[in-house]
Amino acid sequence: MRHLFLLCLLVLSVPVFAQSLNEYEAPTAEHQLISGTNIYMVPPLGFELTEQFKGFQNPTDATSMIMVISIPGPFDQITAGFAEETMAARGMKMLGKEKTTVNGKEGLLIEMDQDANGMTFTKSILIYGDAAETTMINGVALKDSVALFGRIKESVHSTLFSEKVEVDPRAELSFEVDETAGNLQFVSVMGNAIMLNRDGKIPTESEDKLNLIIDRSYADQDFADRKAFTLKRLAQFPGGYKIASEDFPREVSLAGLNGYELLAGKADEEELHLIILFEEDGGYFIIAGMYSPESEQAKTDFRAIMNTFKQR
Repeated sequence: MRHLFLLCLLVLSVPVFAQSLNEYEAPTAEHQLISGTNIYMVPPLGFELTEQFKGFQNPTDATSMIMVISIPGPFDQITAGFAEETMAARGMKMLGKEKTTVNGKEGLLIEMDQDANGMTFTKSILIYGDAAETTMINGVALKDSVALFGRIKESVHSTLFSEKVEVDPRAELSFEVDETAGNLQFVSVMGNAIMLNRDGKIPTESEDKLNLIIDRSYADQDFADRKAFTLKRLAQFPGGYKIASEDFPREVSLAGLNGYELLAGKADEEELHLIILFEEDGGYFIIAGMYSPESEQAKTDFRAIMNTFKQR
């Protein structure tokens, strides 16, 4: 499950008896369908659907948003990772936790504070799911924006979903790859990221342990030192990867984008092939392949799929 939590780092009072999240039985005229999902919400005043991620954002305030993330894992296992001690170790202060249900599915409402980039944010998080998949809806505002956070929280609580809505999880991605070029299978889309592996299982049971994750940044930003940023992102991967040689990071070009790539290892457990491609008008893509270091086939298949990468 570790690779799931690589993409879920965005994200206690005594639990109470579960009760329905809201009184809605069907979407109202104020509800909006979030593209690429089967989820309806009433957005806060001034918030709009955004192409940066699945959810809503205030176009005049980049610090406030509501983001939807689908996680290919059982609800019980995913929510177990939100223990108070675990989140505290990541700089998050749990303020409250309440059981709920969303359209009959088991759920949790969580409130928490988190420090990031010199600012303190308050979050209203709704998590619901079943034995196959979990959905997380993350509402965020600056802690000092009390009234705004109240509106975001109210929006999160307006959540409904419809099993009748047909969802193409890849439809809203800003890139595409052909996983068959390297004999991989589609696993899931989480936020702006796609995850692929040999058998579609989490964790994978394949002998070479190959997992491939491709992600795009949520925000557009310029980088004065792209090489240093690549090294910084490597340091954010858990487990203490060490760069394989002095040849890395090295410059790379792919699909009309320039960036850096590197190989890194973690003892004899796992090898990481990391590529970061930068867009000229801001933003970046991350391509990360993790596999058993002795598997030459995994290395070959990773490159084969990487070479099919293109922007939409």
